[in-house]
Amino acid sequence: MMKTIPPTSPYYEELKTTLASLDLAISGLNTVISTYSATGKKLQRKSKNTMQLYILDDTVTNAAQSLMIAYDTIVANKKMLEHLVTLYEESCEANKELSLTGMATELDILKAQSDLISAKANLSKLKVSEQQLYNQLIKLCGWKVGDRVEIGGISLPDKSRISSMNPDTDAETAANSNSAIKQLHSGGHSKTSEGLNRYFDKEAELKGYVRANMTTLYANVLAAQTGYEAAKAGFEAAKLNKSAVDTQFKQGQISKAQYLGASIEYVQKEAALRSAVDSYEQAVLTYEAALRGTVDAK
Repeated sequence: MMKTIPPTSPYYEELKTTLASLDLAISGLNTVISTYSATGKKLQRKSKNTMQLYILDDTVTNAAQSLMIAYDTIVANKKMLEHLVTLYEESCEANKELSLTGMATELDILKAQSDLISAKANLSKLKVSEQQLYNQLIKLCGWKVGDRVEIGGISLPDKSRISSMNPDTDAETAANSNSAIKQLHSGGHSKTSEGLNRYFDKEAELKGYVRANMTTLYANVLAAQTGYEAAKAGFEAAKLNKSAVDTQFKQGQISKAQYLGASIEYVQKEAALRSAVDSYEQAVLTYEAALRGTVDAK
């Protein structure tokens, strides 16, 4: 018998990894917030170190942008899982009805029930993560926890941002802006031959890290761009299939189980496209942050 509901276990494994990554991100952002609050006040009160304050401000800006992207991914996956719960509930009922006529087995029923349980469990986890991310995001942006703020979605990166990238020439810009290299230049060093050699060796080492980093970050942008194109193609195919299946179901040409299978695939592809857009924007933002010198030289 052909399966009418597509296998979803790979999706749940991927979602589990995403949730774990978001937990780490939340923990890291808590550190950024506390570090900015304590160090920023200390710098303003004592040293008035403009460069360090700039680095802290840009770090928090990067964190807020990353958090907004993570939040957008969470919202897209929550919407998808809410749809999945409804569809799996209908799938359970459809398989039970099919079993009465011998068109579905006990295994089919158990599979639908298992998918429903997994979807509900992951939906609960996502709701917790969504609230945590929301609280951290509005805190980073200056609101108080408990304030109600409407958070918009993430747009697809403009093509001009990608076309202007050149890791070879951008590496020089990034090196000139890099905080570690600036600190090296502003710090004192021995004027002896040995001291100068150590200074120039360290400068070359840091610039080498920056060049390698820019090459890697550019590769990440291209990979994210490819991932987006693949997700877009997958969504468009699922959209066409869903449209055809809608018509076939209305005309009584396919079973409800087959209709639900196509619906499940559609909402998964839609969420995958949203996540791909978020990953694409994050890759571009990280590259642009490196150009401003706020990404670690290493």
